[in-house]
Amino acid sequence: MLGRDGSYRWTRWNTKTIPQDQLLYAVGIDISETRRDSERVKVGSWDWHLPTDRFSVSETLLDVFAIDGAPWRYQQFLQRVSPGDRRRVDRELRASLAEAQPYSDEFSIRRPDGSLCRLHSAGRSIPGPDGDPDRIRGITIDVTDRPTAR
Repeated sequence: MLGRDGSYRWTRWNTKTIPQDQLLYAVGIDISETRRDSERVKVGSWDWHLPTDRFSVSETLLDVFAIDGAPWRYQQFLQRVSPGDRRRVDRELRASLAEAQPYSDEFSIRRPDGSLCRLHSAGRSIPGPDGDPDRIRGITIDVTDRPTAR
């Protein structure tokens, strides 16, 4: 979790949903002191502007994807996604936009040096003045070192 001071802290969350009331209760506990200093979280933000097909990403994601700061297009992003995940990621992102539903997925990318990186990404569409999706904004966290359930 990003703290007010700009540093990231490890937190453990307990949540309870009440769907009929559209409520989510969450309690977070700071567990940073129980984690090793070497366990640094790599999390960054992204914004895909649909009319121009441009991705803007935070400095952390530039590092994770090993790209320069130039704006990306959607197909350039998809080319970094591992072939086994690419079709699903595209389908899930497009469904999220079409249905105006939140996006959440986990996938691998291949970095220019050949290494694989496992990412979890979540976002939501933002409507434009006409009500149609104008952009989708989200966050991505590097979960490469986390054990996978797949």
